[in-house]
Amino acid sequence: MAWRNERATLKARSVIAGLILAAIGAVWMGFGHLLIPRWAIPNLYEKSGGLPIWTFGMYVVLMGAGIELAALFPRMGVWFGERPLALLGVAIAAVVGWLIVCAQMRFLSD
Repeated sequence: MAWRNERATLKARSVIAGLILAAIGAVWMGFGHLLIPRWAIPNLYEKSGGLPIWTFGMYVVLMGAGIELAALFPRMGVWFGERPLALLGVAIAAVVGWLIVCAQMRFLSD
């Protein structure tokens, strides 16, 4: 019976850790967009443009969401643990998706 308590405690801690990461990422995006919207990583091929630093907060949010999902659905965490290429594919899709959103909303520097 004690192991069930330990498992529930670990699950709760993982969910809390995911929520904290998501909150940190959201705060990073909010304050970054308000205070330093033009700070950007420069484009290597052109003199103008770049990726605003505040947008990296979304990657922290996505990481927190992944931790929460793995904690709430342990079988999914095990499945992705056994298939690292699938995990990499989902991570790349999330990054590309966020970059597309940034481009469509004109968050990327010109």
